[in-house]
Amino acid sequence: MRAAAKAGWAAVELELAPAVTIPFLGTVAAGMPLRAFPVEGALELPAALWGGRKVFVLRARGSSMIDEGIRDGDYLIIAPRKTAEVGQTVIAEAEGGVTVKRLGGERDERLRLEPANVEMLPLVVAAERVRIVGVVVGVLRRRGFRTPAPIRPRAAAGGGDGRTLDLALRVIEQRVGEAEALGAARAGRPGARLRELARNLRALRDCYLETTAPRLRAALLREAGEIIRRLRRFGAERS
Repeated sequence: MRAAAKAGWAAVELELAPAVTIPFLGTVAAGMPLRAFPVEGALELPAALWGGRKVFVLRARGSSMIDEGIRDGDYLIIAPRKTAEVGQTVIAEAEGGVTVKRLGGERDERLRLEPANVEMLPLVVAAERVRIVGVVVGVLRRRGFRTPAPIRPRAAAGGGDGRTLDLALRVIEQRVGEAEALGAARAGRPGARLRELARNLRALRDCYLETTAPRLRAALLREAGEIIRRLRRFGAERS
């Protein structure tokens, strides 16, 4: 206290706001859809931050929302909602999993779930196959709570790795488009199988974008190549 007085500081009493226990439901992918886990625990946070709203917590994995200030490992504070407005950052069930994305517009009965990362592509899903779980109202990391805020976009990767990435993604994206077109044109089990292969290939593409580890990228490209070979065999058998 004496040191504080010498520095010209005033002694004050602090009254801590009451905390509220918020359920922690697991991990959600900021990249590719990932199944949500059951309740894993709880976090205690100041109740005043939420204005009495009911909220829950998910932890982000991946970097597809980095330009919205959502980093790998951040805790996302979610307000449960069944609907959301275009432009809001949402938690959505799509393609058999749960993902965090910016809600885009609807066109031709297909909904866009958009990443906030210039290096990644949006998910475009039939509207009836998307269910909004909630809206992101805050982000928490070790330095404390903050509301989502855009940050400067990262520079695109350069050099040989960037060229390799671009070429690999173009090939994969082309095959995804071809498989989706064939799947839409065919009925029954063949069409369903083609659509499944397209989803798997898209998921591998998203995983590839989420990592910079050379060995993992090589493994993902090998797996993508195997799926592309299956697609070719599938087309040859039914041509």
